[in-house]
Amino acid sequence: MRSDIELYLVVDNEASSPKFSKAWGLSVYGRVGSTSFLMDVSGSFSVFDNNVNLLGLASKVGEVDFVFISHWHGDHSGALEDVLTAYAIAAPVYVPSPPPRRVRAEVAVAERPLRIADHAYSTGCMNGVKEHSLVLSCERGFVLVVGCCHPGVPRIVERAESLTGEEPYAILGGMHLTSYGEGLAIGEYLRGKGFEVVAPCHCTGKSAKLGLKKALGDAFVEVGAGSALKF
Repeated sequence: MRSDIELYLVVDNEASSPKFSKAWGLSVYGRVGSTSFLMDVSGSFSVFDNNVNLLGLASKVGEVDFVFISHWHGDHSGALEDVLTAYAIAAPVYVPSPPPRRVRAEVAVAERPLRIADHAYSTGCMNGVKEHSLVLSCERGFVLVVGCCHPGVPRIVERAESLTGEEPYAILGGMHLTSYGEGLAIGEYLRGKGFEVVAPCHCTGKSAKLGLKKALGDAFVEVGAGSALKF
């Protein structure tokens, strides 16, 4: 039996309510079954720390089973050392390419697709900006948690399909889209693939979100720092 999933958007450019801080970047705390993880840490430790505490996740962050860095841009990885130290995280850190600086943790480079834990996989490093995406399995299909989608949304989706053999269900994260037309085109692609939940954030521009919403209808979910998704 595939497992249930919880995702909490800790850091984003937008906030779900005024009480949450916002910063250009991305961080997601999640759980798939009994396995918990931290996907990206943003570039602002102060925003990360504030929002983790507001979400009531402070005690859980230090107990994650793995940390997943989608790529080495500062808005995704800049606060890594501060987060590892402040929360005494001893879990392995999965990365798409060798770290550009010292990381005081066990580092696993996901050059190729790999299984991280039950119901959790890396797409493996994809070309261009070296980036990998997190793939989770639940009863309804696979859930993608993406950093910036530099390799392109369709390529990442197709890699996840090949890796899991499952149908798409949901996607959360940055999609690296700017214009209304880009959003519309990717929204139509995701709708055609059968995605039931699409929650774009971070590097997905406001015009692109309007295009996505037009194409996806009720499958489009507005999110910001403090948002929670449960499947």
